[in-house]
Amino acid sequence: MATNLVLKVFIRKLEKTIRDFWWGHSRDTRKLHHIKWDWFLISKEQGGLGLRSLEHINLALVAKLAWRCSDDPPYSTKQCILSWFNANDGGYSFCLGSCLLWAIWKARNKLHFEKIKPHIPTVINDVVYWFSIYYFAEDDVGISSQSARIVVNNPVQQVWYAPPEGTVKINVDVVVGLQKISAAAIARNHVGQFLAASTKISDHSSPMVAEAKSFLLGLKLARIIQLQDVIIEGDCLNMVNIVDGSSSFTPWRVRFLVEEIIKLAG
Repeated sequence: MATNLVLKVFIRKLEKTIRDFWWGHSRDTRKLHHIKWDWFLISKEQGGLGLRSLEHINLALVAKLAWRCSDDPPYSTKQCILSWFNANDGGYSFCLGSCLLWAIWKARNKLHFEKIKPHIPTVINDVVYWFSIYYFAEDDVGISSQSARIVVNNPVQQVWYAPPEGTVKINVDVVVGLQKISAAAIARNHVGQFLAASTKISDHSSPMVAEAKSFLLGLKLARIIQLQDVIIEGDCLNMVNIVDGSSSFTPWRVRFLVEEIIKLAG
């Protein structure tokens, strides 16, 4: 009653139960109606009993809830989205909330443009479907040793091979712990000589995000030591395919990192 618009047929049945009480009706007896029911709904100042219409009560409660959600800071849409951003859960809340808003907006457009009334189970199914696609997109990440040059890929390798003369190879890798992730990058020339290394520890995130951060770390290392011709080699096949453009799908959570990687590589 306070959160959803009740069908009028149910409101009429509830009002009939109330009227039967006032008239003294029962299953076996029915009595005369001495005054119209509308007089019961008139305010006491005007001579009525001051009863309120259930339909008006329902509308008022739903409108109050909508106003509270849009005006009261703890319940506003803005605050909900900010809480999703600030949740330290690897993007779980933000992804789920985004899928929910998208499903609601899609249902709203169908109602407005196609006159199709929203079906709550369908909306929920859409949320679950999109969430499973975007949030768990990297669960099937394959681990294979493959090197990714910024422009050209090298064949699959099981051991380290020296890059062409005049080229530097930067190997990147990451370790994902319970609370932190550790990314590392090491640069060596064509004779295997160590040139530089870099490490970074950050808050825990998904394996795909961790791999993307390791590639980004390798490119930043190349910038620091002013390298021109560089090969970035990592052991995450999916990340390699995303960076070199072989993959047609980029998980939402690494898109901004991939954009930065491509920008640095250019």
